[in-house]
Amino acid sequence: MVRQWYLLNVRLLQRIFGQITFDDQGLFWVLIHDFKLPPVWSKPSTTLLIKTPGENIENYKDYYFYIDRDLRRTDKLAIKHIFDGPGYNDLYEKNYARLCLHLKNFAPALNFRDGENFVDICQTVYHFLSQKKGV
Repeated sequence: MVRQWYLLNVRLLQRIFGQITFDDQGLFWVLIHDFKLPPVWSKPSTTLLIKTPGENIENYKDYYFYIDRDLRRTDKLAIKHIFDGPGYNDLYEKNYARLCLHLKNFAPALNFRDGENFVDICQTVYHFLSQKKGV
């Protein structure tokens, strides 16, 4: 059931975002190559890496989010919850910045109408990056 849910989600993301790379073995990550950003950022899009808890998709505390490390806000607001240095960022060496974004809950279901999916997570990331108080 989990593998089917994961693959259906990847197909849905491909329809929305185009090129997607994903872990088809352990189901531990999804990479969106052209994630559109809110207009307060220095580029129109970024790569978005979502680390997932693999087969344990309901474990909302084990989702982690990464964007391009070179992104800057154009409105000059301080960036408080994006870590682009080596501290608290296990993918610093791969040129990613880690978002300090924690899902409050996540209730996936094979039928997308009955549960949450990767698109819901992408919307949460977009809203996080849209904050006016500085993320």
